[in-house]
Amino acid sequence: MARFKLTVAKLKLLPAGKQSDGDGLWIYKSVTSGSWVYSYTIAGRRRETGLGSYPDVSLAQAREKAEASRQTRAKGRDSLTERVLEKNRNRNTRVAGFRLCDYMSCQNWDTGSLRI
Repeated sequence: MARFKLTVAKLKLLPAGKQSDGDGLWIYKSVTSGSWVYSYTIAGRRRETGLGSYPDVSLAQAREKAEASRQTRAKGRDSLTERVLEKNRNRNTRVAGFRLCDYMSCQNWDTGSLRI
């Protein structure tokens, strides 16, 4: 799969719509702004993780964030699920966590990282 299809100059000239940088990194661009998204499949389900808005998040930063998500997936974890769990870490997340795990059909649920 080709990577790094976009350049900063091309980004400024892109029409509105969905454009790929390759290897799962996409930009949903409107006339004046856009959103970076990393798209992937896990357990047969398509997932999309938001990486930030364009131009607040540069092309290089979006590529770094997408690479971090790829590395998380390479370790067998879902970066979107981890983001939700991290966001709720300081809350009582036992019930919400089990519901999320049920939704994701988790087989290796670990409650050791949750504060109860």
